Amino acid sequence: MSNNPKPNSADMSQLIYVVQLLEEQKKNISEQLLITENQISGIAVSKKTMEELQSTENNHEIVIPIGTNAFARAKIIEPDKMIIPISRDMFIEKNLEESIQIMEQRLEDNNKVHAKLVQNFNEISGKIQELKSQFNQRQ
Repeated sequence: MSNNPKPNSADMSQLIYVVQLLEEQKKNISEQLLITENQISGIAVSKKTMEELQSTENNHEIVIPIGTNAFARAKIIEPDKMIIPISRDMFIEKNLEESIQIMEQRLEDNNKVHAKLVQNFNEISGKIQELKSQFNQRQ
């Protein structure tokens, strides 16, 4: 005789429901991870570009993207000044050194968020595996 009593359908339904909720959370975290990775990549490119501007003089010609696969020639008027977003529709002017520091801080903040998301993703994945194992044992 088995030690595990036969599960009732309510228990099994609840287990399935919890797994579905966790799968949805896992999907949402996966999407957040992708967004965060894109932000980290964009910030890193901005920081690297700013660092390269440290040796640039006024009126240095560059090529800037103006859309997908479209570029324009431009001149950097003041390479020691950057315009940094501080909210969705607000920007401030900072010197190049301060701008690089801001990008470093944003990278650090986004990397912390990314690490937390990875931790949550792994915890949820582990819980899903645990519940699926319980489900398989009860069948």
